[in-house]
Amino acid sequence: MVIAEIGPKGEISYLENLQRPVSFGGDVFTNGRISNRVVQEGVRILRDYKDLINTYGVTKVHAIATSAVREASNRDTFIDRVFVRTGIDIEIIEGAEQNRLDLVAVEYALRDRFDFDKKTA
Repeated sequence: MVIAEIGPKGEISYLENLQRPVSFGGDVFTNGRISNRVVQEGVRILRDYKDLINTYGVTKVHAIATSAVREASNRDTFIDRVFVRTGIDIEIIEGAEQNRLDLVAVEYALRDRFDFDKKTA
């Protein structure tokens, strides 16, 4: 989870950058579904994130799920459970959008070490 503040000129100030991995893929790509244990773990983490979101007074939340949730046979159950327990509405994104976001993240991470405008990348 990233919490950021957008300034009056559109500048972005990052306030929090948190990672708490959950093994959705281990379940989904083996059994085709998210186990109850992993659902509960994911909901617990998102509930903690929601508490931090509220502490910061965040007004816009954009939560996404990628391939593991997208491929899970019980994805709707997971998405519904998250919404009921946290109020967070999760959008499942397609592979192309996931790839685009990965590229944006890499460009941002390497912005001071590599010139992406040179057309040689």
